[in-house]
Amino acid sequence: MKIQKQTLKFFIAIIVSSLIGGLLGWFIIHFETAIFHGLLNFQNLILHNNLYIQFFIFGLCALLILIIFFSVKHKLNRLDPNDDALF
Repeated sequence: MKIQKQTLKFFIAIIVSSLIGGLLGWFIIHFETAIFHGLLNFQNLILHNNLYIQFFIFGLCALLILIIFFSVKHKLNRLDPNDDALF
């Protein structure tokens, strides 16, 4: 009788673990397809709005160059011409 209870517990554990494994497998497959479709939509968004994205990136680069330029200009204006320690 003790062997039958152990066998029954073993089979119940196998059934429960297979259900959990199947559920996890379904989640993985479902989210993999969702991620794949999301990446395809993102790729289509980039392809259709490529010009706008390029303008945005060029604008950010121009803004960064202006910030660096004015920062260097401000630091050079603050320098004392008689300060030889910096050169």
